[in-house]
Amino acid sequence: MKKSNICKNAYNNQYISNIIRFPKWAQGVWEESLIVNGTMTFTDLNGYNSYTFITVESNEETGRHIVYSKDQW
Repeated sequence: MKKSNICKNAYNNQYISNIIRFPKWAQGVWEESLIVNGTMTFTDLNGYNSYTFITVESNEETGRHIVYSKDQW
């Protein structure tokens, strides 16, 4: 598990410590998604909505991540 120090959450101006990152291989652009460190942004091109997911916990054995999400429209 890779953890950053303290990170400011841009959505509600709170400080969150120990944000977990998505795996290195997952970083970058994936069709309608962008993954940077512990944040994934998905843009629904049909509905013109954007959804942001922030990783809060991960399990390297299963490859699963618990995320906090927020939609923007």
